[in-house]
Amino acid sequence: MGHLTEDMTRLREEIDSNHYARERGVAAIRAGVSEMLEGFHTAHAEMARNSQAERMASMSNLKRTVAGLRKGFVADIQGAHQAWLGGSFSGRPIFEEPRRRTAAAEKTGPQKNPRKHFSR
Repeated sequence: MGHLTEDMTRLREEIDSNHYARERGVAAIRAGVSEMLEGFHTAHAEMARNSQAERMASMSNLKRTVAGLRKGFVADIQGAHQAWLGGSFSGRPIFEEPRRRTAAAEKTGPQKNPRKHFSR
């Protein structure tokens, strides 16, 4: 074989070798990216679970704190009322907890007072 034929053969082998090396590199990059994305997904799911648990704990603590504050305010108002007026005239508490609507009341809606517009 001549020099030209040997050079062309060597060139073709180098092209093939580089082509296969590039394919292996791209496959390795794809596998790495896929693995990285899977890691991101797992980390995101774990963060979401932890975040939800923290939010729920915070809300529970906030509800307890607000309930305690409300009870304290009620006691202060009742104490002030008793100090100034000597108790309630009607005999009922000064502040009542808001009533929760029952399922039956929600279906029928609020009760309307027909005499509301006729005041004396």
